[in-house]
Amino acid sequence: MRTFICVLQASFEVKNHLLFIPIFYIISEINTTGEYIINIYILNGPPGSGKDTIADRLAEVLNNAAFQTVVWRAAFKDELYRATYDWLCGTSELSLGKVVGDLMAVTNCTFEDFKAACEDRVLKEAKVIPVGIHFNLASNPKDFGHKCWSPRMCLQHVSENLAKPRYGSDIFGVKALAAAKAMEENGLEAIVYSDGGFVEEIEYMAKHYPTTVINVYRDGYTFEGDSRDYVTEGKLVKEFHRLENNGLISAAVNRALLIMQE
Repeated sequence: MRTFICVLQASFEVKNHLLFIPIFYIISEINTTGEYIINIYILNGPPGSGKDTIADRLAEVLNNAAFQTVVWRAAFKDELYRATYDWLCGTSELSLGKVVGDLMAVTNCTFEDFKAACEDRVLKEAKVIPVGIHFNLASNPKDFGHKCWSPRMCLQHVSENLAKPRYGSDIFGVKALAAAKAMEENGLEAIVYSDGGFVEEIEYMAKHYPTTVINVYRDGYTFEGDSRDYVTEGKLVKEFHRLENNGLISAAVNRALLIMQE
């Protein structure tokens, strides 16, 4: 049984974008025992497609008082940021070693600094980290052989060459689920993930919660050089939807809200 929030059309000014939306979106479901079931919405698109901005706006709009909902904006990569930073600092069981760890300490690079660099379109591509080993990842051949890595290359290496071979391909789905379970007690009704790109992570979440994948497309942006890809099918995912982002963020957000209503 689905639960609705039914109000007339309303407008919200979010980050200088005025959104006009009919407010009757499905946020959560109720099972046969009368318990709420959290709905999961995963945005899946290449870098630059707008998925992070769309996720931010969705959370802002749906957490507006008019909706009376509790929506969490999250990312599978949150745990990867921490794992990669610890690896660089030499404090992880996947540890790189002392050289770069000393560099991170000398430069006073905090976790917040590293995360900010990873989320900056320019900084995350800057090859400024002297890892000292040849980069080698099949899904990113253009950076093969470099000894000085960008933050993005570090994330890719820790994810695909270290964490997943050791802990399983769904490791970041496992960690995301644990975080979601911890939020249930806070009245959480939906989670919007901004960075789905691996079927194993998505399917792991779909084992536990109704999961909808929204594939975000934008002209000129692809997964080239990225270990992620579009996920358009899965055994457990409830629905897949295509969202075209033409650069007008308000239109993309409205389309995403309509998908959440379906």
